[in-house]
Amino acid sequence: MHGAPCAGMTFTVGSAWALVAAYNGASDTAGLLILPSALWISIASTIIVGTWQLNPVDEQTGELAPLYPSKGESRLAAEYEAAARS
Repeated sequence: MHGAPCAGMTFTVGSAWALVAAYNGASDTAGLLILPSALWISIASTIIVGTWQLNPVDEQTGELAPLYPSKGESRLAAEYEAAARS
């Protein structure tokens, strides 16, 4: 993971669990009610990290290929088309 998304996700997950601790300190019921949200944020963050790890590295530049679609020809698009034809 790189840069701001990594820090943003870390703060989001941390704040969700801090919220659970704060609510639980006020009322056990409140802590249990907010717990599923914190669990889901943690699971979603794990899924996002897995997606980032699947992001291929461009062999020419050594940088991660973007996950968003782009216009024009790309090496990756050509590989997908060749795989689809076979």
